[in-house]
Amino acid sequence: MVSGCGPKAQKRIGHLYPPVQITAETARERPRPAAVRRPEVTVIAWLWARTVKSPNPAFSTVDVPLASTFILSSKVGKEVFVQPTIKDGQYTFEIKVGTPPPEAGRGTKADGKGAEFFCLMSRSPISGKHIKDEAQAGRMGSRLLALVALGKARSDLLIPNAEHESLARQAVPAGVPELALHGKAGDQVPLYGMKTFGDLFTPRQLVSLTTFSDLVTEARARLTARGVSRIERNRKRGISRLQPDFAEFLTCTTGC
Repeated sequence: MVSGCGPKAQKRIGHLYPPVQITAETARERPRPAAVRRPEVTVIAWLWARTVKSPNPAFSTVDVPLASTFILSSKVGKEVFVQPTIKDGQYTFEIKVGTPPPEAGRGTKADGKGAEFFCLMSRSPISGKHIKDEAQAGRMGSRLLALVALGKARSDLLIPNAEHESLARQAVPAGVPELALHGKAGDQVPLYGMKTFGDLFTPRQLVSLTTFSDLVTEARARLTARGVSRIERNRKRGISRLQPDFAEFLTCTTGC
């Protein structure tokens, strides 16, 4: 289910935002297994990290994360963090509760200032130049770190699963904005391979945004038709007072 959306949006894009099924295995893996006691939960946020190919030749086929921190919650007594696990030349993420180790606060960010990181697999440095080169070559990707589910009394963090990551990549948007970035955005953002406003969003985000826009337009058309009908009825009754244009009001408020 798409959290906070009506049935029309759910019908059109709900397949891209499925609930998470809570199995016995899932429950054991959850950092707060008692937070939600339901067979399935609605996901309300997806936490991603950008990735680039590792500069280390031994791991050149691995998309390593660029994460400035692995801490998801730093509130005292409610600390939650991501713990990477490396195995067989690949890595996975686990969600842990409790005091995070010092390295979790740094993620894969290198010491010092600037956009420099290190390879999660080999600890090899990843320079800002390498990141920009990878991005401009179309090799910057993303990796799902965690899911945030709607709990009974609070949000609950879940280990990312392959279904959600796969569905996010399957979305095919229509009418992608092709306007070139300009101003400050046009100065720096293209260095990371994003040249248009459409590049700033993931395919799934674009599908959702265009769907919401379509629904607003459709609602305006229906309200306009109802308003014209009401004005015509009032005219026949001899009522000539002006009618507020609710269709325009709805379009302006929901489109902002």
